[in-house]
Amino acid sequence: MAYNRGYAFLIASVFAWLLTLVLLVQTFLVSPYIGGVFQAKVGAGSIVLLQSVPDGPIEASGLKPGTQVVALKTADGTRLDLTGREAILGRHETANFSIYNQTLDDKKRFWEVLNEGSFELIDDSGRAYPVSPIQSPKLTDIDFETLLKMVLALVVIMVAVGIWVFAPPSYAVTMLAISGLGLSVNMICGAFLALSEVTIAPTIFHGVISLASWGGASFSFALLTVIWHFPRRITRVPVAEILICIGILLQLNIMFQWQELPLNSFEIAHLLPAPVAVFASAVQWFNTRGRPVERASVIWFSLTIYGLVTLVLVLYSIPVVFDTPPILGPAMANVLLALIFFGIALGTLRYRLFDVHWIWLRVLVWVFAGFLVLAVDLALAYLLNLNQLQILPLALLVAGWVYFPIRNRLIEWLFGDKVIQVSDNIPELLERFSSVRNQDEIDGRFVSFLQQIFKAQEVASIDPIPLEQSKVENHGLFLRVPMVTKGRSMKLVGKANGRQLFSGAEKKAADSFLRLVRSIQDGNHREIQRLDEERRRITRDLHDDVGGKLLTMIYQAPNEKSAEQAQEALQALKETVAVLEDAQETKFETAWAVLCEEMSEVLPNIQFVNEHAAHRVLSSREYVNLKRIVQELTSNAMKYAVPGSLVVTTGSTDDDDIVLRFQNGVAKRPDTSLSGMRGLTNIKSRASEMGGTVEIVMPSEERSEFAIKITLPAEPTP
Repeated sequence: MAYNRGYAFLIASVFAWLLTLVLLVQTFLVSPYIGGVFQAKVGAGSIVLLQSVPDGPIEASGLKPGTQVVALKTADGTRLDLTGREAILGRHETANFSIYNQTLDDKKRFWEVLNEGSFELIDDSGRAYPVSPIQSPKLTDIDFETLLKMVLALVVIMVAVGIWVFAPPSYAVTMLAISGLGLSVNMICGAFLALSEVTIAPTIFHGVISLASWGGASFSFALLTVIWHFPRRITRVPVAEILICIGILLQLNIMFQWQELPLNSFEIAHLLPAPVAVFASAVQWFNTRGRPVERASVIWFSLTIYGLVTLVLVLYSIPVVFDTPPILGPAMANVLLALIFFGIALGTLRYRLFDVHWIWLRVLVWVFAGFLVLAVDLALAYLLNLNQLQILPLALLVAGWVYFPIRNRLIEWLFGDKVIQVSDNIPELLERFSSVRNQDEIDGRFVSFLQQIFKAQEVASIDPIPLEQSKVENHGLFLRVPMVTKGRSMKLVGKANGRQLFSGAEKKAADSFLRLVRSIQDGNHREIQRLDEERRRITRDLHDDVGGKLLTMIYQAPNEKSAEQAQEALQALKETVAVLEDAQETKFETAWAVLCEEMSEVLPNIQFVNEHAAHRVLSSREYVNLKRIVQELTSNAMKYAVPGSLVVTTGSTDDDDIVLRFQNGVAKRPDTSLSGMRGLTNIKSRASEMGGTVEIVMPSEERSEFAIKITLPAEPTP
């Protein structure tokens, strides 16, 4: 039902605008039309013709653009000298109450002459130009500026009302709607004033000017209140409300002309909110630290408002205050101010300002789409002088081949978010996850991957919350995504480093990434199962075939030496089978004690130093690697070391990494021409496989000692 009321309000606002448009057209049709645009030259006591409409009464009189008209003569020969104020279009050209009242009197005199019938315009050289006003002008004589202001007013009305009826109720939303309606009233009044060639009926002029002043004040002060309260109210002190009361008093002062204000009694009343708004925006900026949704709203809101209001203030309001011609005309100032609400409309889509739904802006687009198609249809019919049978297929061609493609592209460009393409990230996904087996590492890499892809501000938490699909939370601030390991989910915060919000597009992308990673994981798991099965088959073959034959050789050996060799081969086979099965674990202290005993049997004079107890559990593979390293170093010591000089030190670092040092004097230099130092290379490879590092100090001319330091991590490497 809320949506139905919302549509009703939108339709009602469009209907009210249409009634105003009808009233404007009626005002134009009953006003005398002379087909010329004039500019006030108050200092010279004249009005200047800026342009004339082809075939209009002014052009027919022979009056040329640029001519200064100083007087007019009525049909009965009465001469009225002009003051220039007759062509004033608004209060921006009147600095105080006195000038404004004189302007109303001058317009009244000119209006009476226009309604009497024919008259003459007299230029500064005394030449007379007879003019016969058209009492019933054609609808096509309405100028473009008038229509532009009406269309912009409709845009602002629909944006403001759309936000008001669809957003959750709040004080800021209400004031934004009031601000938009005030601006639209100002624009509609500007459209009425744009009908004036020299003047319109003085009563209408005064009523329109007064209504425009209230509309402009409503826009300024209500927008200030929005800035003060959005996204959060700055203080409980009703500063904005006090300013609104001051604004009302200022408007009442203008209406009843109680007291002249400094510089410009009319424009200064609208400038009061500007410094307060700048202060409020700065405070809102500092107050939104650590809240990316609100910070994004403040950034967009401030840039939208100040980027355009600053231009209007600098190019229009400030020159008017100091009684100098504005660089920017009222019409263009209204266009810029209207863009504020268009920018806010875009912000409701990009950053979900005020939590407004898509639907109302779609209504806005479709309403203007209908107006545009109708306008193009009528324009073509008028310009090409086509009948109904001819215009119908042409209208269909324009709509189908021009309008709809352009509209769709514009909507995609303006309103469409940049969707993350899953296909573009598949190569990186495969690189990250194809060789990972550990489940915790897969989850960790998945969290890091999504944070990088979405440029999330942070990963807020990983919770035991099972999810089947991702979901957007807190109006887009959070994106909760299931982990690769089922039964848990992560919460990402702040897309694009907090500048944007998550939407359905990111939800779909996250679910696609999750399915891909789980698919890769399943493939890895199947490959691991296949390799395990192959390893078990090889283990069985080694145990049953090779092991059985070695055992036979032991029992059938012709002598004790052959039996010992077969026994050593069988022991090596057992170690290889243990590595393949990788099911046995050994404490480092236990394994090292066994290895030290084996080293002592080979090198009786070896010295062992235990600096600090080392704790670690070795897998079968790690145990075999450590044993091969020790065997290689023991073999090298037998070949090259000074007898009794080998010292083996065991210790650990502050991080509990295991440190093994082998030091011995060198009796003779090793011959590297044949081996190529292959033994040390193998030691490095085995240590690297265990996640460790190796540092070697070779003997030199100054130092005849060999030293090697092996550091193994405290925890097994996955």
